[in-house]
Amino acid sequence: FFNHPLIRKLIERHHYVMVEVEPHYDLEDDSEYFARLERLARRLLEPENVKSEPELLAGLSVKERALYYHSFAEFFEVQAVNEVHFSGCDATPFRKGCVPGYQEGAVHANGDVSICLKASRGANFVIGNVHAGEWYYDKIEALNDRLQEGSQECSSCFLQKICTLCFEKLDGEPGRWLEGRRNFCRFNRQRYRFIFAVMLRVLERNPELWRFLDRVISERLRDGEPSYVPSLFSEADGGQAITKNRFTERSVEWQKRKGT
Repeated sequence: FFNHPLIRKLIERHHYVMVEVEPHYDLEDDSEYFARLERLARRLLEPENVKSEPELLAGLSVKERALYYHSFAEFFEVQAVNEVHFSGCDATPFRKGCVPGYQEGAVHANGDVSICLKASRGANFVIGNVHAGEWYYDKIEALNDRLQEGSQECSSCFLQKICTLCFEKLDGEPGRWLEGRRNFCRFNRQRYRFIFAVMLRVLERNPELWRFLDRVISERLRDGEPSYVPSLFSEADGGQAITKNRFTERSVEWQKRKGT
């Protein structure tokens, strides 16, 4: 399929989006996901003495690259975020996740509006109804406050600065919140431990990749580009970058809406 002349044109020009299967964020249900990561890890450990990420990925298939950008590439993103935003900070508070009701929602057949298309299961995530023309502002605020509540494990977790917890990873069914959060935390810690271990071995075999990372960050800062872009080195992700100023604008706008 990917060798068809027309498809290759799309790939070469980055006019495509590869849909990755989402994990369950639960170790009991994600053995196949970790098996895929292990197979890709073996491929990444084959090259030696490469000097850039494109060289590292040269031998991967389109599907393998898609998985890479949703997993092992996060190692480089973490280095970039730490260098730009958290240099000199020993600890930071957990302030993650989107603001429910601000940017998107998932509309059900009965008119209920859930937080987003990925967080649409369970009555707890219903924040409005289009038939009634209502937003449940008190519920939106309560959900956001609850997401930001750190458990005792958060303060000592090595992922504190880069945790990706959001409503998508939780269960909106009544009584399932804490269980879903514990399952996600166990999954996320094991996932990042594996990613970090593999990528450190890759960098040990290819030390020039550190210089490649430093160069990309320096160039982005020099040119005034966003300091953190999803899939930092991916030229094919097509994602929208959020600058510090734009993030601040969104926060101020939300605060104004809460005050009205």
